[in-house]
Amino acid sequence: MFVGIDTKHFPRYPDPLKRLAGPALALPTRFLHGLYDGGCEGLDYYWRAMTGSPRGEGGFLRNYADEGIARTD
Repeated sequence: MFVGIDTKHFPRYPDPLKRLAGPALALPTRFLHGLYDGGCEGLDYYWRAMTGSPRGEGGFLRNYADEGIARTD
């Protein structure tokens, strides 16, 4: 948890559903590799769960590049 944002790294099914129902905004880091990962329906499953919840803020896919959120203030 980071200042009201749940940044769980690599959540596995059904953990994302539980986190999306929690009190914090959900912004998982590296929730999939962008491919079928086994144990769930892959990217479509995660994205539908994230966009179907008012707590879903997006997420990060592993693509073998260094990226992040930069503050501009």
